[in-house]
Amino acid sequence: MDGDHLKQNLAAKAARLKRYVESKKRRQHNNLFENNERALYKKLNINERKHNPPDAETPDAAKIMRYWNELWSTPVTHANIKWIRTRRR
Repeated sequence: MDGDHLKQNLAAKAARLKRYVESKKRRQHNNLFENNERALYKKLNINERKHNPPDAETPDAAKIMRYWNELWSTPVTHANIKWIRTRRR
């Protein structure tokens, strides 16, 4: 029973720490927004670039057109739903 109690205690503390970190980050962003919006947006942009690096492969126009043409040209049969019939009129 002690092992289970320790696991629950650890999980509770981890959740508390996560809430604290998120709260601290939110307060820092609010403070930056109030005092220096430019720095906030610059910081947010840097964080965005970490998740979406500029050297990531971007599909060319032909690939994009082919993808959407295949998607929209595939016929789809919907169930006989009232709102679809009404929308088609």
